Amino acid sequence: MKTATNKTATNKATTTNKGKTVMANTIADLGPDDNQQAIVDKQDKTAEILTMETRAAEGKALLQEWKSKDKKAQKEFTQDISETGFDTRLGNLLNVLVSESTLKRENTISRKTLTANNLYEIHKGRRSSALWFVQNKETALDIINNATKGFSSIDAVYNKHIEIQKQIAAEEKELNASDTDSDSDAEEIETDDSVIGGIDMNTSKTIEEIATDVLEQLKANDLQIVDLFAALTKVVAKAETIAVNKLAA
Repeated sequence: MKTATNKTATNKATTTNKGKTVMANTIADLGPDDNQQAIVDKQDKTAEILTMETRAAEGKALLQEWKSKDKKAQKEFTQDISETGFDTRLGNLLNVLVSESTLKRENTISRKTLTANNLYEIHKGRRSSALWFVQNKETALDIINNATKGFSSIDAVYNKHIEIQKQIAAEEKELNASDTDSDSDAEEIETDDSVIGGIDMNTSKTIEEIATDVLEQLKANDLQIVDLFAALTKVVAKAETIAVNKLAA
């Protein structure tokens, strides 16, 4: 009996110890590494939320700054196209120089003339925009005054003008196509499409006319004939090399 009692007690102790050992092993399995990973995961999630909030906050700040810049740009634009504004004055002066230019190409002023009048260092794009505005002031102001959203540059007005012209052309084409005599009308429209600014783009030129145009371009860009010859030599040599390689292939 004594032996049986001791055996039973030993079994209970073993069972109890075994349970404690299993629990101890489970806790040990979690260990400091697993706890650290859980902390890292939580930190990553928090950082992700903060990143999204930070991005949204930065975007909001940029939007406010952009609205402020756009409002300022529109105000400056209004001043620039006034009678005494920068673009109006620039366009008026360029228009005078264009009228005095001896170059055949429309609205072309030589570099020498621009330099003599202290205009060459003003960006070419700004000069072109100012000249277009002055030469098409009524159209430009009509677009500006009828716009639902303000403009901040002449380029934007010009792009809107082109958009309107394309829309008008498309409507006219559709109207003519629906006409009973659409065949003849379509031919006229197709012919008109090849004419830009009163110049027939399909008209061939004589070699003398081409030479005259080239000389004018050289003069307008302050270049010499020797520069043209050097460039032609390179272009011809390159073309001949390509042709020889094609024959060899």
